[in-house]
Amino acid sequence: MLAQQLNWWGPGTFQEQLEKAYQDFVAYCRTKKLGHSQPPFKLSKVKMKKTGEIMLAAKAWNGRVVCSWLADTMVLACAGADPGFDEGRLFLESHAATSMAQFFWLTESNPRELCEEEAHKIYASGHEFLRSYRSLCTISARQNKHEFPLKPKYHAFLHVLREVKRFRKNPRFTHTYIDEDAMLWAKSTSRFSHPKKRAIWLIKCQRLRLKVMKHKMKQLLKGANR
Repeated sequence: MLAQQLNWWGPGTFQEQLEKAYQDFVAYCRTKKLGHSQPPFKLSKVKMKKTGEIMLAAKAWNGRVVCSWLADTMVLACAGADPGFDEGRLFLESHAATSMAQFFWLTESNPRELCEEEAHKIYASGHEFLRSYRSLCTISARQNKHEFPLKPKYHAFLHVLREVKRFRKNPRFTHTYIDEDAMLWAKSTSRFSHPKKRAIWLIKCQRLRLKVMKHKMKQLLKGANR
């Protein structure tokens, strides 16, 4: 929207706008004193889906910095835009980007064990992002654009937020690597099992793992209540 509808980085081709956007990004990082290894924005690094989604290839920390830069840029764009522009989508996108950037900042600046206030702030920032995204999805569907599709990962993100509020555990130390750990565990288990009994062996081990996790979560809940 910033490049195509508002011409925030001036007229020209999309590649020229990406180059100007990268210059703006570098200047932002210098001002905020944020380190990054993000290469220049190029068309080869941008994936444009049929639904209108635009995805930029970036590593974890670089994606975090890009998100913060986009959030601040959206705020500046909102300052000079009409509140009714495109049914208020610009303001909702700005709020969603700001909320997600705030969520990242809070999870990275807080320890593993959270107090009630810290857990509430993380939950609130994530919930505000989901609320804004839901409104964007509704507007997009009404305009028949389908630019903000609902995906299972947003439902999973809601459960992450609820666990933060309940157990007061920083998701950066738990959910960030939980899927990768599960895949590594499954790969290691299947490697040493018999091919004919591999599926049964994985199911048995997974059931045992779930029982241990259930018992462990009770202990974590007791610690959080203290």
